[in-house]
Amino acid sequence: MRRLILHLSSFILLFFASVAAAQTVRITDKPTTLVHGELYVPIEATPPVTRLQLFINGVPYSQAIGTKATIQVHIGEYIRRLRIRAVG
Repeated sequence: MRRLILHLSSFILLFFASVAAAQTVRITDKPTTLVHGELYVPIEATPPVTRLQLFINGVPYSQAIGTKATIQVHIGEYIRRLRIRAVG
C-alpha cells in the first residue's frame, strides 16, 4: 500500500497555473488618461478562440471573427465611466 502526501501549497500552485493558462483574450493597448471622441480598442486572442466580442457596461457592443481585431468605439465628449470587456 502506498501513501501519497501532498502539501497545500502544491494545490495552490496547480490552481494558479490553470488560471494563468485560461486567460486567452486580452485588450492590448489600454488608455492611461481620459479619453473623448473615438477610441480604438485592439484585442488579441490565442488559438482556441475563433470569435471576439466587445462588451461596454455589460452590453454587447461589437464582434469580430478571428484572433485579432481593432474595434472603434465612440466614447463621446462627456466624462463618464465605461467598463470595456473583451471575451472570446
